[in-house]
Amino acid sequence: LVLFITGICPRGCFYCPLSERRRGRDVPWANERRVEGLGDVLLEAERMEAEGAGITGGSVDLRLKRTLGYMEALKGRFGHAFHIHMYTANPLGMDILRGLKGVGLDELRFHVTGEEIWETIAVSINLGIETGIEVPVLPGGEGRLVALAERLEGLGGSFINLNELEFSDTNAPRLKRRGWELKAETSNAVLGSEESALRVLEACRGLGIGLHYCSSSYKDAVQLRRRLL
Repeated sequence: LVLFITGICPRGCFYCPLSERRRGRDVPWANERRVEGLGDVLLEAERMEAEGAGITGGSVDLRLKRTLGYMEALKGRFGHAFHIHMYTANPLGMDILRGLKGVGLDELRFHVTGEEIWETIAVSINLGIETGIEVPVLPGGEGRLVALAERLEGLGGSFINLNELEFSDTNAPRLKRRGWELKAETSNAVLGSEESALRVLEACRGLGIGLHYCSSSYKDAVQLRRRLL
């Protein structure tokens, strides 16, 4: 289950792919179902026979009460084995992290945009939350990504997920201004992103963390297809 908490976010990342109907709008979605209440979330999870949920946004921590309520309800309905992971790009205080763990958060994925997030990453690891980094791969950005992976390993983190950068209706003008092009006419992927990701994987093979690369084609052919089915 892809549970979109809110489109509100202060970050303004130039590569953000959120659509116009979600960006800046304080409206939750469960997959492609606009959520009016908790019952809609549980119904969507039941209809798709979900085995877990990814909590995303926007900045989900800006709607913490909503986020905690959904997590607690999903764990209560489907049990401890229902796996919940959450994305954040913002530093989170100890009380927030403990609250998230208390309602059953299994995994926290950080979108690292600056130095201020690292204290939260360290605290998350120390609290026993499975902790990793998930970022899009900007062409030519291998050095930064290798450094992120090495630093995460040093803190005792679990994994780094690398996503192939994609054009969307909303980010395309900004990506084009940087000189980036489509990989192919039949793909939304940015030319050079995959090559950079594969170089990072090769450079990090000796690290003691999980290394994962998700291509644009895999996202469409497998993840999105299974969700729609």
